[in-house]
Amino acid sequence: MSFQDLKQYILLLSKRFCAFWKENNMGNNICMFLLFLLLSLMIWISRDYNAPIQREIEIPVEITHVPDDVRITSGIQPIRLCVSGKRFALTDEKSRRIRPVNVSFLLFAHDTTELKPQGTLSLAQRSLQETTMGHLPKSMTIVDVYTDSLRLNYETLEYKNLPVVSKGSFHSPEQYFVDTIIFVPDSIRILAEREFADSLDAVYVDVSKYQIVNEETQMHVEVENNDNVKIVSSSHVEMKVKASHYTENEVKVNIAGVNTPDKKTLKTFPHICTVIYMVRMSDYNMYNADDFSVVVDYNDIDANSDKLKLKIKSYPAGIQGVRLQPESVGYLIEEINL
Repeated sequence: MSFQDLKQYILLLSKRFCAFWKENNMGNNICMFLLFLLLSLMIWISRDYNAPIQREIEIPVEITHVPDDVRITSGIQPIRLCVSGKRFALTDEKSRRIRPVNVSFLLFAHDTTELKPQGTLSLAQRSLQETTMGHLPKSMTIVDVYTDSLRLNYETLEYKNLPVVSKGSFHSPEQYFVDTIIFVPDSIRILAEREFADSLDAVYVDVSKYQIVNEETQMHVEVENNDNVKIVSSSHVEMKVKASHYTENEVKVNIAGVNTPDKKTLKTFPHICTVIYMVRMSDYNMYNADDFSVVVDYNDIDANSDKLKLKIKSYPAGIQGVRLQPESVGYLIEEINL
């Protein structure tokens, strides 16, 4: 309860007492005695609340003007002070919630021409007192500063330009084959710890969040966030995608055996399979059976199975979504008599 609230409470109590006296026809002597008692109490409380006292307080600290290439790695302890003032001012609820004091990083580093990769900086007690004097309410006076200095640990970060690279696959209601992806700008400037920065070779855009809507698609996309990286330039880039429609095609390919021991042959049933793939419509007739290689491996033979799994050994770079039909075949091993 503040001093003003207490005065209002005593005045209200006096008014109620007077009303009670009138209603009950109390004697004048008793009423006067009680009235003077209330007034004496009010004067005593007023003098007590105006008496000077001392109190210990803590002021939170926030560091401002921190350079982009510096990261504070430790929490800053609050400033502990002994202050004096009138009791009603120091016991008021508002005085217990002192807002944080802003301390510029430049005050810590004013004697440092070049920061080390990591280290500790301190601010002396005299500077603390000068900083907090103008921060406290006028009703408070600093008696002593218990905090001898403020210390902060820091590390410097390294600038690096990284290319923007896509990852994942686009979603699309249509069948599109991505020809090119161009990012503008094609690189982003970042800040990171020196050791971590050396391990970075790119920043990424997850294209699986987006879909292609036509053969030339352009959109504003966000670079993937990394908690250990601070992006100096914009975290968004323009992505330009050129794509072509694609369709399904298939070709019959002979199955070959590999890793077959000498004096043995490996035959499959059937001896051909169907390779199904997705290709640009403009390249539909470009590929034939000679562009594909499908094999079975002798080393994959399982005595408990009469099937061998088909493997596609090679196929053209200009196609995608390759699959085989069937996926496994029967086999026969024959001895070769020389």
